[in-house]
Amino acid sequence: MKQILIIIFLVVASWFSGFAQRDGRKVEAYGYYKASADYVVDSVQVIVQYRRTQVVINNATKQHETLNDTLTLAIGQRWSVFCNTRYDNRRAAWFANNRKRSRLATKPFSVKPVPLSSVLEKKDAGEDYMENYGGEPVVLYTDRKTGAAISCLYDIINKECVQKGIRFENAWTFQEGQDTVLNYVCSKAVAHYSGRDYTAWFSMEIPIPCGPWKLGSLPGLILKAEDAESLVQFEAIGVEMPENAVITMNDDLERVEFDYFCKLADKARSVRIGSFFYQGEVIFVESNPYTFIEMEKEGR
Repeated sequence: MKQILIIIFLVVASWFSGFAQRDGRKVEAYGYYKASADYVVDSVQVIVQYRRTQVVINNATKQHETLNDTLTLAIGQRWSVFCNTRYDNRRAAWFANNRKRSRLATKPFSVKPVPLSSVLEKKDAGEDYMENYGGEPVVLYTDRKTGAAISCLYDIINKECVQKGIRFENAWTFQEGQDTVLNYVCSKAVAHYSGRDYTAWFSMEIPIPCGPWKLGSLPGLILKAEDAESLVQFEAIGVEMPENAVITMNDDLERVEFDYFCKLADKARSVRIGSFFYQGEVIFVESNPYTFIEMEKEGR
């Protein structure tokens, strides 16, 4: 197994290096790490953009609300990766903004954030409040050959980068009914996974047994899915076949247990770090506006 992965890595890495040098076109990297031959594990054949709608609890009002995010599924011959491709850019923009502020600061500041509630009066009188929220912090890889999956937590603020090895199987039951997503005719299937019941709409016009998050193993690409309680919904908003794209992975990360990983991931999703400029001082604040409802009730 290890030898096969090494061979695949060497072939793809050689392709990646040679390709980039041959025509000079930019190579898009999807996954946990930047585009580097050292981390390339596969080339991308299909890219699917999904809109995820997820129910959260507003901690101030205690009411249910929905948050939307755009997530990307990049599918290769051996690997697929499901992630938020804007995570790096959102973080970088926030850090760059604070670097500019620090040059104007006339008072020393502490990088360690304080509770937002303790400085609300300063925030209201401050300038240029900017909140740092990168979106979904988990990068999910699936080995399409074995069904094994790896979840990586990408949390720059707390410097917590961990992963867990898991294996999942979706025992689908086909049902009558059709739908159309992005002009693709889709069939219906239902399955129970990790404590929840899911309905998926898949298209055999794209005969790839993949889908958003941990849903897959159907005879066509899953273009829409939701759980029975409508707590989370995925719907494809774009499908493309890229020319210059690779999947990158850093597998040299600490492995942790399922429950601990979920705890760290929930913290990364829930906590918002913000900053504002107040009378010559850059103030960093921390808030927890939402509680995310867990997608997985049962560990594997």
